[in-house]
Order: sequence, then C-alpha cells, then structure tokens
Amino acid sequence: MRYASGTMPGSYGYTGQHADAATGLDYYVSGFYDPLAGQFTSADTTLPGNGYDVWGLSRYAYVEGDPVGRADPTGHCPMCIGFVIGAVIGGAIEYGTQVYGNYQKGDPSPWTDVNMLQVGEAVLVGGVIGATGGLAGAAVGSALAETSAAVEIGGGIAAGAAIGAGEGAAGQVGDNLIHGRHWSDGVGQAALIGAVTGGIGGGAGAALSRYGGRMLRAAGGFTGAYNEGAADGGSGLGKLAGRSIQVSQKGLNRVKNHLSNPFFEEAPENQAVIGRLESAMANGRRVSGADASFYMHEVHEATLMRAAGYTGDAYAAAHQAALDRYGVSQFSVYHPDVIQQFSSRFGGAWRAFWRL
Repeated sequence: MRYASGTMPGSYGYTGQHADAATGLDYYVSGFYDPLAGQFTSADTTLPGNGYDVWGLSRYAYVEGDPVGRADPTGHCPMCIGFVIGAVIGGAIEYGTQVYGNYQKGDPSPWTDVNMLQVGEAVLVGGVIGATGGLAGAAVGSALAETSAAVEIGGGIAAGAAIGAGEGAAGQVGDNLIHGRHWSDGVGQAALIGAVTGGIGGGAGAALSRYGGRMLRAAGGFTGAYNEGAADGGSGLGKLAGRSIQVSQKGLNRVKNHLSNPFFEEAPENQAVIGRLESAMANGRRVSGADASFYMHEVHEATLMRAAGYTGDAYAAAHQAALDRYGVSQFSVYHPDVIQQFSSRFGGAWRAFWRL
C-alpha cells in the first residue's frame, strides 16, 4: 500500500488498476469495477468452481469479498489460460525427455518407465511460467494494440520468453542447491524450456488481447453505436431532450478516430451521421435529437475505451456507461433519415422507436 491516507496523486490504485476520472470506475481488463458499489459493472464470463464456489455464484463479485488480501488483475480468472498451456507444455517436455533417454539406454519399457513425480513437478513449473508469460503477453499486447498483429503478438512472445527463461533458470538453480548439485547443472536447458513455455503463453496472451474482442465483434457486429443486449440507459433522449449541442473539431476528431479503430466493423450508417455532424459544424449549426445523442455517446465511449483498450468487454462497459450517462435509449443514436437510408441495417425496434 503506497498511501495510507489522503488522495493518491496518480491514476493507478491499490492493486495497480487504472482509475478512469470521467466515470470513477477502475479498469480490470475484462470489465469495469465500481469502487463505491464494491462490485463489477458487468457480469463475469467465468463461474469459479463450476458453480460449487459460494462466493463465485455472484458474477459481479470482486475477489470473493476480500479486497485487502486478494487481487484480480484481469477481472475474472487470472492467469488460467497461460497456466494450462504452460502446464501441458512443461509436462510434455519432461515426459518426452525421459522417454527419449529410455530409448537411448535401451530400456525395454521406454514409455512407462518414467518418473511421474518429475513430470508432476514439470507440470507445476510449466504452469507457473506459462501463467506469468500469459499475463506479460496480455500486458504487452494491450500496450501495442495500435500496431500490427505481428508486432503485437511478437512482443507478447518476446516478453513471455524473457520472463520464462529467467524463471526456468532460477528454478533450476534453486533445485540444484536443494539437491546438492552444482548450481549450473541443467540451467541452460531449463532456461530454454522456460523461454519456449513462456513465449507460447505470452503469444497466447497477446493474441487473446488482440482478437478476443474481435471474435465477439464478428458474432455481435459491433458498430460502435449499438450493442445488442445492452440495457437502455433511459427512455427517449433522456438528458438530451430539448437540448442542442455545439459540435467541436476536437470532439468530432475523437469520434472519427474511435469509430475507425479496426475493432469496429465498417458501418456506412456511422459515416452518414459523421457527415451530418461535419455539415452542422461547417455551417455553425448546433445539433439536437438523434445527432446529439450519437455525438455525445461516441465522445464519451471513445474517452472510456481510449483508457481501457479496444476489447469486447471494454466496449460493452463503455457503451453502457455512455447510455447511462445521458439517460438515453440505445435506439436514439441514429437519425430517422439515416435509418431509412440504410433500412437493411436496422431492425423493427429502430423504426418503432422513431415511429417510422
């Protein structure tokens, strides 16, 4: 704990999560955490203990009710995927090494004459290396989200490999000292195995960071202005009813940069609304109704996602927060003219909202 009292001068809190000044929420990779409510703003995608963990039955709960003694850096199951990958690789390498050695010695039962205790140790060590490599890869992937896929995943592999090599070497040195061997015995091999295991875990973490949300986008068709299944922030135009908004160049640029992110699908209806906003700004005309709803929604959503990253969970949270902020219906963000122009892109709920 870095500060015992007063206001922390930075935007990173007790467990190192980024606090968003606009919403007061903390970003936990898979979702946002509300420190006042003491829970996440969206349901967890995993169920700890397959439903047999009492604390895990609440998909909104945080660290089983122990925020002082525990942490949850990813918002659900920390390091699980990396651990599984690393455990499988570690066990497989150890088992394969022993089988190969048996063949070299002419052992009549090379596949079964194996020290399973050593294999078990390799599974555990590999899991730890894979888990930390996966976290490193996800962190690097998030930092390189605006680069190419090759750079992002390559960075994750490199980070995971470096950490894995260090952990593998350190673990072997410790094992040598415990068993009375020379400290350097097998350190090079352990470092190599750790690098491979950590690298794969890091690559997987970076790949999930990059493509996890895009797979959700492909399934749900994320456009940046509508999220199927989102709860309405309110009815009608909410706080924007009867108001007119001045479109600024800064705000419009933020909206355009936000919607041009590769995370979102190409949506002609978005370009149509942006054209309407550009026309209003060029002619000094304020916007109201659907255009104001779209503009204010996208500015707020862009602000949140710029801090949180472009992932499916971050989008769902930011989209809902933008609806809630202005108390508007999710069907209010496209003008009736745009809905009619691109009628095949809109369902009956949109026409019903605007009584078309």
